[in-house]
Amino acid sequence: MARRQRGKMVLVGAGPGDPELLTVKAVRAIEQAELVLADRLVPKEVLRMAKCEVRVARKRCGKADLAQAELDAWGLEALRQGKLVVRLKNGDPFLYGRGGEEAVIYSEAGFEVDVIPGISSSLSAPLSAGIPATMRDVADQVLICTGHGKADRFPNLPEFCSHRTTIFLMAIGRIEGLCKALIQERGFPSDTPAAIIHAATTAHSATVRSTLGQIADEVKRQGITPPGTLVIGNVVNALAYLQHYAAVRSGPSQDLEAVRKYEISYPPLSDAPAVDLGEHIVLNAPTKRSSLLLTVASASHTAVLLGLALGLFLLLRL
Repeated sequence: MARRQRGKMVLVGAGPGDPELLTVKAVRAIEQAELVLADRLVPKEVLRMAKCEVRVARKRCGKADLAQAELDAWGLEALRQGKLVVRLKNGDPFLYGRGGEEAVIYSEAGFEVDVIPGISSSLSAPLSAGIPATMRDVADQVLICTGHGKADRFPNLPEFCSHRTTIFLMAIGRIEGLCKALIQERGFPSDTPAAIIHAATTAHSATVRSTLGQIADEVKRQGITPPGTLVIGNVVNALAYLQHYAAVRSGPSQDLEAVRKYEISYPPLSDAPAVDLGEHIVLNAPTKRSSLLLTVASASHTAVLLGLALGLFLLLRL
């Protein structure tokens, strides 16, 4: 392997769309970067967090390989100049994001590669539409697939399983052929519930519910375009009766400073009494409930509710 050089590549998951769903570590990496290379669908609100040059991939249907080669060349050039490069990817870098391939390229060229996970739309998109990926007595399995195989061919499609949720990423562009193949070749009943979630967690989010046999026509009729997530299985209608369901669809925050204002503080571990759990492990933990401070400041109502729930959970555990 080539000798390690000073430049460093950080593959960062940018999440499904809402900037408030970035991790704190991702925000820190973006702010410290000396060059940001981003996928086309990374929100502008996220790109504005960078304090350096930002280059956006020119990926289009049928031209993804050329755009990928260009991104790789940009990354290698900056790394040879000793720069800290952040490669921003939609969702999670290692889930249909070519993150593994890029890690190999940069590592074999002699550069350090770090990876920061992101929230994938494969699970967050259904959640944002009120669709649980798993639910007792409805679905106890989840299968995540891509709608695009290598060389733009169909991937190896799964067989039907009644207690499984099947989720396809990058499926809208070829949804008609995909649904037909699942029904005719893989045993999926045409009346299997199906949904498309477009631009999940953003202000432009839209959900179309139908059946596998009719979802393609509904998508065409309603003018739904990529990006989108296809969810197939009985979970699609499992919570349909909850008319008051409030999902994560607040869209991009108008104040990204909110991302930085989550704080959970404990007393120093050295000041806390030891809790002996026998031969296995010894932990230090605070004993007073008043020692927990949870500060939640966010422009998103959902984030506030999640913060309060987390605070209650932690208080009950102490």
